[in-house]
Amino acid sequence: MRKTYLLGLLSLFLSNFVQATIFTNSGSITINDNAQASVYPSNIVVSGMSGVITGVSVTLNGMNHSYIHDVSILLQSPTGESLLLQSACAEGSDVSNYTYTISDAGATSFSNTTLWANNGTYKPTNYMQDQFWSPAPSPPPGIGTYNVPGPFTSTGTSTFGSTFTGLNPNGSWKLFIGDFGVGDAGTLSGGWSLNITTATVTSTQLKSFDVLAQNQSVSMFWSSSVENNLVYYAPEYSLDNEHYFTLSELAPNAAHNYRYTYTEKHQGQIYYRIRMQDIHGKNTYSTVRTLQLIDQHEMSINLFPNPVVEDLMIQCENSNTQMSIYDMLGQLVYQSSLNAGVTKIPASGFMKKGIYFVRIQDGDKQFVQTVQKK
Repeated sequence: MRKTYLLGLLSLFLSNFVQATIFTNSGSITINDNAQASVYPSNIVVSGMSGVITGVSVTLNGMNHSYIHDVSILLQSPTGESLLLQSACAEGSDVSNYTYTISDAGATSFSNTTLWANNGTYKPTNYMQDQFWSPAPSPPPGIGTYNVPGPFTSTGTSTFGSTFTGLNPNGSWKLFIGDFGVGDAGTLSGGWSLNITTATVTSTQLKSFDVLAQNQSVSMFWSSSVENNLVYYAPEYSLDNEHYFTLSELAPNAAHNYRYTYTEKHQGQIYYRIRMQDIHGKNTYSTVRTLQLIDQHEMSINLFPNPVVEDLMIQCENSNTQMSIYDMLGQLVYQSSLNAGVTKIPASGFMKKGIYFVRIQDGDKQFVQTVQKK
């Protein structure tokens, strides 16, 4: 059985999606005298959760035992991380149909000598690091051991959080129950429940994103300041700003600078964006950029000399035309307004040797030409 509660927060580049789900195995477990339980381990299969674990707790439903001090309980994640939940608690006590929760949020640990309250919540508690029967992991020290909470040893400081936080929640969780004393037995009549909280955080943040077109060759440039949990970037285009088509998938690189170029077969207004997919399959998106792709012969623009040695001369017909110069990584290096006639750009002051894009925007018309700086 599974119950799900969803909380969501979404922004442009940073999204946080929280999911809390309770899974239950209601099958009865017989706690045999001085032996492993009849169902060993008892499994709960978790599926369909996104993100990584931010919280775990366990509820035991209908605990009955004539000497609960003998009972030890161990939880193991699908990837093998394990935490001792309860051992050697409430010496001399018997319990009848107790339901209680073990959680980092418990107000106190279980007592070694006094029986706890029914329907309460308690921290994981360790007074005896028992050697469980195979296939359960072994107690410390050793390889593949289980983690232990306090207060039995000074090193017993493990919690649900320290053991399971950041893990993938999906898969088979295992509950190992054992009786480690002679003369008493019991049952867990209602089985157990596993409460898991996860969060998906995508914090890939772009510093810049721009699109340039030269004839029908379109280049998309972007750079990022943060790339957490990122699998790939997917440059996309659309003809209506509603239905987008993926052009490619680019893996993140150490420089955090990207360029993707392709031949655009359409004309008119085209929309462009970058889709970012994280390790949990969640997508976030850049802002949308637009281009008005036209026959560039409609604009009377002339750039000379090319290659450039000192100054770049730009000749255009209209005043208040906007000019921008970008390097090969799409970084803006110079920007200015142009007047009708010839404008001199002091290229040697900001351009190093290499290839640059010069973009001239006149209303909805755009002219882009590459120039070489010698």
